[in-house]
Amino acid sequence: MSVIAQKNAWLFKAPVTIGPNNISITGSWESVPTLTTNELRLSPLYTAHVRILNWKQQLRGRIVEMCADWTIHDHKTCFVHLRVFSNSSVSMEDIDLVSDSVRRALQQHPFVYQIQKLFQQEQPGEATDSGC
Repeated sequence: MSVIAQKNAWLFKAPVTIGPNNISITGSWESVPTLTTNELRLSPLYTAHVRILNWKQQLRGRIVEMCADWTIHDHKTCFVHLRVFSNSSVSMEDIDLVSDSVRRALQQHPFVYQIQKLFQQEQPGEATDSGC
């Protein structure tokens, strides 16, 4: 008889700055409580939510599933959320290993720049290099 181990979800977030030609992660990653799908969809704090990338990667000898989401909180602050599904614990050192992959995925996603332009038109000066 085989046993299928349930994977745990780990959630991390980091602030993001979007300029006219680049996107960069501007702060440190931090561990946050895992959000349910309904919390992302129904919470008034999340203005926009875009799934950037799903992938599997080897971390310290184990294969983990990951997804990166770009979110706008309260109409002004941008974050990247990294959700990691693993049978064992995930450390901040593991997140540092994948941070460059997340940054590249953000920079290559054309929809993020389009959303930034919409926010710039709606609130001039808000969605600039210094903010979202």
